[in-house]
Amino acid sequence: GKLLSQEFKIPNIEFKNKTEDLNTYINLLKIKDEQALIIKIGSSSYWSKGLYSDFLVFENDGNVSFYECFFPLDTNKKQKIKKKRIRKSKRKFYWNFLSDSNKNNRFSIVKSMLNITSKSNGDGTSSMISVSDGANYSIEITQGNNYSAFSTYSPDTYIKKKFPGWKERKKLVELTKDIYDLIEKVE
Repeated sequence: GKLLSQEFKIPNIEFKNKTEDLNTYINLLKIKDEQALIIKIGSSSYWSKGLYSDFLVFENDGNVSFYECFFPLDTNKKQKIKKKRIRKSKRKFYWNFLSDSNKNNRFSIVKSMLNITSKSNGDGTSSMISVSDGANYSIEITQGNNYSAFSTYSPDTYIKKKFPGWKERKKLVELTKDIYDLIEKVE
């Protein structure tokens, strides 16, 4: 019906960059809708055997899917892609999340603030934090040729110490956490 198509509409997101070619995730995940909105969440740490990425995909027909992917560092090993369809009755939770997140500017994170590792002490000296075994968090929001990509290393350490940029790091961490909470709750 008409109500449904109105309710499930990809909002206008303010993207930071453009690519020449169509988004590579469309082919990777075999998505029919080339204008689908894709939120990619990645995490990696130096000891892992590859890169884990999850994709939350919103299609213009109201469809929502979730993909869990593993890309091994060892190229002889196979990449794994697992697709979970989100039931029709549950889609509205995802669409509401997308719309609210966009309304509350959760997708506009100040990239330059995500990886500051030193701060001025106000007396001409500065403090640094170095973390050697942290994990890298990243979120990419893509649609067609548009994308915004954010990544931050070991954010919790910097958030705890309220280092410059901690609020932007916190935004990225919370967005990631809320997406996973949504997926767990709504399944």
